[in-house]
Amino acid sequence: WNQYASILNSVEAVGIAVVFSGGNEGPGAQTTTAPKNINTNLVNSFSIGNINGHNSSLPISSGSSRGPSGCGGTGSLLIKPETVAPGSNVRSAWTGGGYNSISGTSMSCPHVAGVVALLREAFPNKTGHEIKLAIYHSARETLADLAVNDPGEEAGQTSGEDNNYGKGVVDAYAAYE
Repeated sequence: WNQYASILNSVEAVGIAVVFSGGNEGPGAQTTTAPKNINTNLVNSFSIGNINGHNSSLPISSGSSRGPSGCGGTGSLLIKPETVAPGSNVRSAWTGGGYNSISGTSMSCPHVAGVVALLREAFPNKTGHEIKLAIYHSARETLADLAVNDPGEEAGQTSGEDNNYGKGVVDAYAAYE
């Protein structure tokens, strides 16, 4: 993972914000793979999980990859994904023309990439790292995350950052504020 960490740290150092589809290998622990499991800081390898936006409680998709990161560290550095976004049954362009409903973190990640683009437009002097920190710290927990003791949480914990939802669902307005 060192080769990925070096590249991601260099890209971040010049101000670029990189976000990753977290992967569709869940629901087991440590199913987020390199390079999206790198954790040299809170947001350098910003991984996005998949929630069902068609359900008002916004539950995590069973296939969404989970943490913890296998790259070492402690506390929040171990948590993957960083945030989640709608990625189940998203209408998208389809190979050969037309549209199809597609599910997976590849449908979740564009939501966050869009928020990055909006924030870069609003705050052109902010670095990619600063933009990702704003998204990370403004994410909100979903009703599904608050309602259960997820396997990614410590015993008895029913809220807070975990290895299923990360910090929670991306909130563009809160990140802007």
